[in-house]
Amino acid sequence: MAQPDAGRDAEAAPVSDLARAFAGFEIDPLTLRFRQSGIEAQYDAAVLPQRVLTLRICLALGIVGQFGFVLLDRWVVPDAAGIVQAIRFALALGFAATFAASFLRPVAEHVQAIACFGLLVCAGAVLLIVQLSAAPNAAQYIGEIPLLITALLVIFGIKLYVAVPCALLIVLAAGLVLWRLDHAAGFVLAQLGLMLAFLALGAAGGYMSEYFRRRAWMSDRTTLLERERSERLLLNILPESIAARIKGGADTIADRFDFAGVLFADIVGFTVLADSTPPERLVRILDRIFSGFDQVVDEFRLEKIKTIGDAYMVAAGLPENRPDNLIMLARAALRMQAVLHELRAALGIPIDIRIGLHAGPVVAGVIGRRKFLYDLWGDSVNIASRLESHGEPGKVHVSDVVRTMLRDKFEFEARGRVHLKGKGEIDTFFLTRERAAEPAALKPAM
Repeated sequence: MAQPDAGRDAEAAPVSDLARAFAGFEIDPLTLRFRQSGIEAQYDAAVLPQRVLTLRICLALGIVGQFGFVLLDRWVVPDAAGIVQAIRFALALGFAATFAASFLRPVAEHVQAIACFGLLVCAGAVLLIVQLSAAPNAAQYIGEIPLLITALLVIFGIKLYVAVPCALLIVLAAGLVLWRLDHAAGFVLAQLGLMLAFLALGAAGGYMSEYFRRRAWMSDRTTLLERERSERLLLNILPESIAARIKGGADTIADRFDFAGVLFADIVGFTVLADSTPPERLVRILDRIFSGFDQVVDEFRLEKIKTIGDAYMVAAGLPENRPDNLIMLARAALRMQAVLHELRAALGIPIDIRIGLHAGPVVAGVIGRRKFLYDLWGDSVNIASRLESHGEPGKVHVSDVVRTMLRDKFEFEARGRVHLKGKGEIDTFFLTRERAAEPAALKPAM
């Protein structure tokens, strides 16, 4: 039975943990902030473009609106039209400057603070216009305050623990202005009641809007993370190009390769160790060994095919071929020996490794529907497997094909003729080490 690829599963575990955290929707009910460390910052970064776009739209509308009010001011507040229009132009200029500055990243990152400050300024400007004008119709401009309160609480997604106190401040300031202008108590109370009603409705609407916005983002994020985790798990089973073909709808994956390297490695002494070792420690030992082999495979850009019990299978030259694939496979074989010997010394266990290596034509494909398996078939696979089983502990047993192709890069020791089932007597060799690189020739002095 194939052992689980624990090293790679552990690599995917943090994504799963994060997905479980997202699925919990741990939102503080008072502040609507995420309780998990770092998620609040991720949310703010995700919704920042939308907030900036909303700010720009409102600023553009505000500029147009201020020029529209300039025409209205001549009729509503004729006695103070000059100063009121100056205020309008100042607001329009401020809106235009803010709109331009919103394209600067440092400014855009503080969009909520800018929106909150801008709405307070607008409310102050409205109250100033009402205060400066003695015209009875000036109080009509108080009607802008509920709109500003709604924008403060709902439109810009400003944190409610900031927006609500600011809205209350605006309401109190508006009530004070109306009281100072000697309006009837009933009129003042009616306006205050209307503004407080907008505040309450805006706070409730803003709360629910932000809550469901965060939940929707959380749901999308969880779905994305789980999809990424599924794809990562698929890539732990299949080569990337093969996984892409399956996701693209391919029903049958089968390829013939004219030349590919195949390596089998078997842990010598593991069966005896299994009889005398507790299961938990046995699995941890095998996990450390195979995780070390996985690192070697990744380092040399090879393709791990599968593990069967305490055997490990690797291929080179598929699904994408490279001119140096057999060299990389030979280097990996030597490195796997070193990894096993280091772990043997560290763990203090009597095990060794036996490796067989051959190269030739193979057929590769995916079998299964519920549990995919990318596997190899062909005479080359059988020869590599038998070279491993007929090899010696601590040595890399290779065919004459491998020795012929790599003799300029590696050193070999003749094993002699070995009888392999189905092949008869063949010449085999032990791969001993990689040849040292020849020093570059010295250039003559000029």
